[in-house]
Order: sequence, then C-alpha cells, then structure tokens
Amino acid sequence: MQDSSEKLSVHIDDLAVLPDYRRQGVGRQLLIEIEQKAWKMDCCKLTLQVQENNHAARLVYEAVGFAQAEYVKAAGACLSLSKPIVT
Repeated sequence: MQDSSEKLSVHIDDLAVLPDYRRQGVGRQLLIEIEQKAWKMDCCKLTLQVQENNHAARLVYEAVGFAQAEYVKAAGACLSLSKPIVT
C-alpha cells in the first residue's frame, strides 16, 4: 500500500447545479460519486475551492466532510477545502 504522499489527489475544478435542481441533493450526490470514483482510483484526498461568500455551497461541502485547508485572498477571497479519502 502506498503512503498518502505517493498517492494522487482529485481536484474538483467546477461543480454547478442548474437552478431548477438545487436543494434536491444533486450537488451532494455528485460529490459522493466523485469520492467513490477517487477511492476506486486509490486517491488520497479531494480538494476544491469555493468563494467565501457562497454559503450554500460551503454548507454542502462541509456536510459531506470537507474542511477548510487554506484561505486564498489573491484568488478573490476563496477558501481551499479538502477531504481525505479513507481507504
């Protein structure tokens, strides 16, 4: 088994849900599917960035286990979040 420093991570660059489908669990399900796929690929973590003022998205990310890793003011006041993948 590789240690986590040798494993790949998955960065979620853009995740959006159409307005008519928001608040129906679609975003949460997408995140779960991404995590399952990353687990099958033996990745060690998921990462993403979210605008600090995007409270709805932040709640979804936190609900599925993401935690703030860094605050990036230069990137337009966004938060870098990460979630370890437990194998």
